[in-house]
Amino acid sequence: MKKAVLTALMLVFTATSVYGGSDNRVGAAPHHITRALGGNSCEWPSEGPSSFTLWEELCVIENPVSGHGPDQQSWQSANHTGNITLSPYSLHKNSAQGVAEYDIPLVVNKRVLYYLRHFQSKKGRKFFTKWLARSPRYLPMAVEILREEGLPEDLAFIAMIESGFNPRAYSSARAVGVWQFMPRTGRHFGLHSNWWVDERRDPEKATRAAAKYLKILYKRFNSWELAAASYNAGEGRVAKALRRYKTDDYWELVKHRRSLKLETRDYVPKLMAAMMIAKNPEHYGFTGIDYEEPIYYDKAAVNQPTDLRVIARAAGTTAKEIRRLNPELKRWLTPPVGNAPYEIRIPEGSLAAYTSNMEKIPRRERLEFHRHKIRRGESLWDIARGYRTGIKPIMELNNIKNARKIRAGKTIMIPVRAGTVVTKNYRKYKRTKKYTKNSKGTYTIKNGDTLWDISRAFGVGINDLKKWNKLPKSGRIRAGERLYIKEARLSPSR
Repeated sequence: MKKAVLTALMLVFTATSVYGGSDNRVGAAPHHITRALGGNSCEWPSEGPSSFTLWEELCVIENPVSGHGPDQQSWQSANHTGNITLSPYSLHKNSAQGVAEYDIPLVVNKRVLYYLRHFQSKKGRKFFTKWLARSPRYLPMAVEILREEGLPEDLAFIAMIESGFNPRAYSSARAVGVWQFMPRTGRHFGLHSNWWVDERRDPEKATRAAAKYLKILYKRFNSWELAAASYNAGEGRVAKALRRYKTDDYWELVKHRRSLKLETRDYVPKLMAAMMIAKNPEHYGFTGIDYEEPIYYDKAAVNQPTDLRVIARAAGTTAKEIRRLNPELKRWLTPPVGNAPYEIRIPEGSLAAYTSNMEKIPRRERLEFHRHKIRRGESLWDIARGYRTGIKPIMELNNIKNARKIRAGKTIMIPVRAGTVVTKNYRKYKRTKKYTKNSKGTYTIKNGDTLWDISRAFGVGINDLKKWNKLPKSGRIRAGERLYIKEARLSPSR
């Protein structure tokens, strides 16, 4: 089954629709393209893929060859095959030869060859092998969604070069997930991110968002190369470069070194090389790969915040497996329920057992809540730390809009992992958390202190502390530093 997902396809390009008959996909590739080399046609090697190395040296290095090589009819005639209709991830064999299809225009030039060699080098092979190994987990899903959206299925390989099909991938630029969405772009396409979840890490939701984005980019530029470049650099930057250099062709644009960043100029060549290897890994020396199994799952409705360990027990699996199936979850529990239940993935075939087992678990045992009465001078940060949880879940569960505006005497609910005893931990924390100043009127900052906590403890204003101690506007403080504190007011500053 693994080989059916990532097959060993030989490098012969055809333009037959993978759907059979007419192709209604956005920007479907042309049926055949001829590229002249010095006035003569650069002929495809009739003897088959074994002579590809010679062909690439003679016909590719000096001139990019676009499209799919020979048309379907001439290739079939030369190899005595019948009619072929293939999906990009199926294998048709005639003797030792395979037929690889590409549904976005394939160009093989110097930069593409560079990345072909790079991915086969010692350093490149190490991470490309990991990409290939992970691909069966997410590639079939991505292909299916792109097909549903009427987009070329080969766009799925953008996820390969973006993240190596790693849903937990995180870049220094704060891009996250299989498709590496930035926070703003993710929100624009409906991917929510908060204390509980980051939907950019949800492979299915992120793929649907990427499909929408790529469709918009293609509509603007009418080119999959430019759409891919825009996905990397941003459509505004690409549009500006096209205007500056007066072209609408990606390959013409990247001839100018100042047109785009090197990363973007090499983005499409890297994509082309990844496509070629992924469709025919054995031809490029990628053998003996330990492919991961495809992900199959059921979805279950969760009507209240629930400990993942409780869900795992009900589904007959482990909490680790639940987290693996739901990489968008950032915490040990499911998020609060809004207008609709939260859908969690559980192992395929376990839905009936899960539903039956969850009905037997009392709601109070699915997640424990501790009732806490706010004390005078206590901050929400104090409470969260004492219960070893975060401020945001407390605010969301209690509908608190402003963390600084909490009232002494009010009782709030604190989410706690099922079976965890926290009362003693909290009391111990409160006993040891002392704010005292010495005879000189200074206080030594301790680990975990915030300016807000200190101001509440001594009944002074945050701005006063900044002014007295000449602190930066950010209010940043460090453990071990001393703060000068004047006489406290009669009541804490709020």
